[in-house]
Amino acid sequence: MSDCEHELPRRAAGLPPDWRARLDAARVTIARLTPAEELTARRALAEAWLEVIELEAGAALLELRAAPEAEVALQTLGTLVAADDDPALRTALAFALLAIGRARRLSAPAGRAKVDAEVQAIEAALVLAERAPAIDALVATCLSAIVKSGQFQLEADVRERAFAAGRELRARFSTTASPRVAAEVARGLDEWAKMLPKTSPEREALLTERDRLRALTTP
Repeated sequence: MSDCEHELPRRAAGLPPDWRARLDAARVTIARLTPAEELTARRALAEAWLEVIELEAGAALLELRAAPEAEVALQTLGTLVAADDDPALRTALAFALLAIGRARRLSAPAGRAKVDAEVQAIEAALVLAERAPAIDALVATCLSAIVKSGQFQLEADVRERAFAAGRELRARFSTTASPRVAAEVARGLDEWAKMLPKTSPEREALLTERDRLRALTTP
């Protein structure tokens, strides 16, 4: 097996090459910052917990297993954030939910239960993103993730949920001037287009719009 082939499972799981060292470092940071009372310290602590959750969830994907360590960390992060509307804290918790959704999909029963397990986590992240003040880039990220959840699914309602998210994404953000938001919208439109026939005029329109939005993200 070549070095590239050896790295493929780790990359597919979203793990960086130094993920074990980063996991250890995040746990050291958590021990140092806990308990955190000032907002700056709470933000740093939330980022460290997010690192743990993303890496533990990635390791679970790599090893094709559930992610109990990530679930425990998510509960702790949720308690830390609680009802705080600080955008940085909400963003950390929302991205933690997006990460845990992938792991929950893996460990859920076969069939649409896998898709629903992930979408439930994405929808929880979307609620956080929509709390005032709404975080547009995060909202777009969540909607794009729901769009992607419809791929390779045969159930009409599952696909319609994905298409509905795509329509909302397009309606709310297709005129954005923000490169960050544009990148997420372009990703969602690309995933939507993949589910349409190659001869579909709607697919062609989505790809044209995708390319326009991608141009906004290029310096």
